[in-house]
Amino acid sequence: MLAVGVAIGLYFGLRGRFGLETLSWMCILGAAPCAALGFINYHGMTAEQLLWAYVKSEFLLPRRFVFYSTNIYVEAMKKSMQHHEQERMMRRD
Repeated sequence: MLAVGVAIGLYFGLRGRFGLETLSWMCILGAAPCAALGFINYHGMTAEQLLWAYVKSEFLLPRRFVFYSTNIYVEAMKKSMQHHEQERMMRRD
């Protein structure tokens, strides 16, 4: 669809400046890169998916990812650990 749109745009934009044969070749050459995008397959992604991944990685997602580790086991056992610590402190007294 993009190739057709480019060819139509070139035709209507340049039809007063060039002859019909030259204009037809310009439409073909202008639409060829857009049509070639349909054959691109990079890491299993189509050209549209590749372009969206590029936009997300360069513009939408943060440059620096911050990782904070969380020990789920310690968080779950925190009350029990505090209780045992208090009991141990009471035995020492």
